[in-house]
Amino acid sequence: MVKMPGFDELKKMGATLIDSAKSVNITEAVGKLKSRVDSMSGRQESVVVGDDAESVMIAALTTSLNELIAVQALQASAIKKIQDQLADLAKVVEANKKPIPPTPPTG
Repeated sequence: MVKMPGFDELKKMGATLIDSAKSVNITEAVGKLKSRVDSMSGRQESVVVGDDAESVMIAALTTSLNELIAVQALQASAIKKIQDQLADLAKVVEANKKPIPPTPPTG
């Protein structure tokens, strides 16, 4: 059985993601995500009882999954940008590396 993370866990993950995203200059997307997380944290969803309760609950779950997909896409974008920055940094380090002087032959 798969354990689904609770809202508090998702909020902590979102906060971590927001902090990471801010460091790679995608502030507009971060702002949208933060406002969405904040609006979700204040919202109390009521349980629907009746013939269509299952459909409403499935729609709510689908919406939550779509929001999670959007968060993961943002995270993947931030990871890719960091990878590119690390590759650029490695090139700069390699270019600035001092050559090792040859050792004189012994003998």
